[in-house]
Amino acid sequence: AAEGYARLQAEATAAEVRLATLQRSLADSTAEVQQQRTLLSALRTQLARVEQPTEPTTRPDYVGKYREFKYQEALFESFSRQFELARLDESREGALIQVLDPALPPEKKSRPRRGLTVVVAVVLTLFVLAIWVLASSTTRRYPTPEYFGGA
Repeated sequence: AAEGYARLQAEATAAEVRLATLQRSLADSTAEVQQQRTLLSALRTQLARVEQPTEPTTRPDYVGKYREFKYQEALFESFSRQFELARLDESREGALIQVLDPALPPEKKSRPRRGLTVVVAVVLTLFVLAIWVLASSTTRRYPTPEYFGGA
């Protein structure tokens, strides 16, 4: 009886979770939500029927505690099964990125051309260095008038 109660309680909890999930994504008037509500109310009715005491007792409620234990155990098993299924589903999905168009090599090369850029950079660098060398050698050969103490 305790295992049956625990199973019913776990099913009712799972149905509540499913109903809450469906209500987040669907309208209240959809068939799936209505069906889940009907299932949940039927499970709650069965639980109420099972929970009614048949005989009054004054001793400790060991049966109630055992029912609660079995309920928690069944709930844990149900959630662990769902968790394992979710992990398997996630591992099957693979990458979350979907390739819409595969990469293809271009038909025509784009600009600027690397070779031309390198050649222009080398020529400009040599030109600037040549001007700098000439300017520095000229200033060493022909010092400024301030160098001799006046002009």
